[in-house]
Amino acid sequence: MAITIRWMDDATSVLLVEYGYSLETATSKAESSQAMSPSQMQMHLQQCIATVPHTVDTIIDFTHAHGAVPIQTLTHLRRAASTQPTNTGITVFISNQDTITRLIELMSRSSPALARQSTLTRNRSDALTVLNVIRRNRAQVR
Repeated sequence: MAITIRWMDDATSVLLVEYGYSLETATSKAESSQAMSPSQMQMHLQQCIATVPHTVDTIIDFTHAHGAVPIQTLTHLRRAASTQPTNTGITVFISNQDTITRLIELMSRSSPALARQSTLTRNRSDALTVLNVIRRNRAQVR
């Protein structure tokens, strides 16, 4: 299984992380995406976020994980939650699999920093809705 990371918008304000494609599919999926292992993902996310001066939100989509348990990915995210770049926004997890959903909830309970910086949805449409509400609220606070 591979992970792809790409910008969802031209404004470079939302990173999309898709988990679960085969390395061949991930590599051919899009020229702008990068296929990588879970151990490389967190470092690459932080590097992408650090390249822009504005807040960057992240959507991590486990929809195509096909039963693969992303424990290594979640462990890296939990460990890094307290050392994110200052312009890191919210992380929206997408999972329609009960096992992965429970793992995300467990990781959030064990890491207060991750719990404050993330939310969980069942599909991409809900993730985008949640993200839009959070971004609208963030803009009103400024």
